[in-house]
Amino acid sequence: MKGLSGKLLTLCAASLLLSGCEKEEDMLATSKSGNQVMSEECDMISFEGQSGYRNTVESDGGRTIHVAGIARNENDEPVDQNRAMIFDSENWSGDDDDLATSDWGNVLITQQLGYESAPNDNQWGSELRIGFLEPVKLRSMRVLDIDENEHDSWAFVYVEGEDEPRKFYLEPHGDNVGFTVNFGDIENVLKLVVWFDGDGAFGSGAIDNIMFCVPVMVPEPDIECDLITFEGSSPDGYVDHVFSDGGRRVNIAGISRNANDEAVNQNRARIFDSGNWTGDDDDLATSSWGHVLISQQLGDEGDPNDNEWGSELRVSFLEPVMLRSMRVLDIDDGSDGHPSEHDSWAFVYVQGEDEPRKFYLEPHGDNVGFTVEFGNIENVLKLVVWFDGDGPHGSGAIDNISFCVPR
Repeated sequence: MKGLSGKLLTLCAASLLLSGCEKEEDMLATSKSGNQVMSEECDMISFEGQSGYRNTVESDGGRTIHVAGIARNENDEPVDQNRAMIFDSENWSGDDDDLATSDWGNVLITQQLGYESAPNDNQWGSELRIGFLEPVKLRSMRVLDIDENEHDSWAFVYVEGEDEPRKFYLEPHGDNVGFTVNFGDIENVLKLVVWFDGDGAFGSGAIDNIMFCVPVMVPEPDIECDLITFEGSSPDGYVDHVFSDGGRRVNIAGISRNANDEAVNQNRARIFDSGNWTGDDDDLATSSWGHVLISQQLGDEGDPNDNEWGSELRVSFLEPVMLRSMRVLDIDDGSDGHPSEHDSWAFVYVQGEDEPRKFYLEPHGDNVGFTVEFGNIENVLKLVVWFDGDGPHGSGAIDNISFCVPR
């Protein structure tokens, strides 16, 4: 059935906050249970277990969600009646073989005007409306069957306090093709509207797996928090693992890219002493960060020196952890005349989730460090940091990866 089926009630928050180069002193600590703390409960609207016309649906977590489907006629005029309908994509009906899938299960469509015998999406286009009873953090949704000729389909996200909706273009992918729209954790969302273009017999489409989070009070977890500072590791030679400040082994790898932006399949992870910089890496110099992790320059086997053409740093945990934050150093912003590294990202791989969660790493310039707050993501197995690179001033470094495990 679904790629994310059943109840999805995980504590998660993934807001990206940036701050300066402060030294965290309390990362290695123990949290004791007993108090209530603010967290988030994440939920999903999968449309499973529901059928027929709907003006409400239940999320997988049992929350009531208002829905509506407004069909347009052949003159592109909306017909003022709710035609939101559940469609079983694994047992398609009507003439909707273009909505057939092997594993998506139920999806939401707008029913064809003048057709009442079986679920069948409207050929002339439609508007699907999702209304939340309280402001939510909107994460993502899946979209199915936007034909190549339906070039004017959009998602509109209505945020409390904002006069205009935020717009997301829905790129055509063709019949039976589904894709995920990542909204980037938009806070205080009240309504989601999906506008499907339509042009005759092959118009409209469907939506599924709408992911959102709401604030909740939960017991403070009984956990032990740890930090990877790289201080106990030597800059001499390459490393495939390090030990956290709490003595836990963590596997690491560094994959460097060449001048053609091709990954070279060898581990070049290396410790760099930012207080005593080497190579041509004065842009990684700091007064207080100490050891950081880099991917070594291709063709340079001497002193530690990060790769100019970009790299990928991989951090793998031996057990699922709660990921809190990390520090990032030296993502060029173009202010010094060097190319901006505008395509750097952190990818967080969570147990049970098909796709990683993405965090954009904003360029801040040479010698500038900042903190990425992951928001206590549970059940993390791997962290991958992708550094953009464009010549002599590419790549960067990471440090102080903060995580927690159950006591």
